[in-house]
Order: sequence, then C-alpha cells, then structure tokens
Amino acid sequence: MSDATLALIGALAGGSVLKIVESWLNRSKETNDQASDYRDELRKDIESLRAELTKTRAEVESYREKYYQVQEQLSIALIKLAEELKDDPKPPAA
Repeated sequence: MSDATLALIGALAGGSVLKIVESWLNRSKETNDQASDYRDELRKDIESLRAELTKTRAEVESYREKYYQVQEQLSIALIKLAEELKDDPKPPAA
C-alpha cells in the first residue's frame, strides 16, 4: 500500500472515530439538558403547589374562624333556651 492510501484510510478512520465520540458526547449533553429541563419544570410545579397550599391554608383558617363563631352563637342560644325553660316550666301544648 502506498503512503497516500494509508493516510487516506487513517484520516477516514480518525474522522469516523471522532464523529462517534462527538455523537456520544452530544447525547450525554442532550440527556443533561433534558434532566435540567425536567428539574426546572418540577421547580415551577413546586412553586405553584406552594402557592396553592398557602391559599388553601388561608381558606381553612377562614372556615375555622366561621366554625368557632357559629359554635359560640349556638352555645349562647342553648344557654338562653335553657334559662327560658328553667324560668317557664309550662308543658308544651298538645
């Protein structure tokens, strides 16, 4: 074989190996980019879920306050009713 043929075969083999290594590195980079995109998406989801949780906790607190207000009103009404019944022991009309 001549030197030119060996140089041509060497150049082709070297170029092929270089392309294989380059595609392998690019695939690794693409995988890293995808993983980074997934992490960014998950961070956004977490932020929106935290905001929703904060809103839900505020709603729960509002309903808790309303519950205790109604509970207090019921207790007052029951006390008044018990006092009225104690003061007026007439049997109910049939």
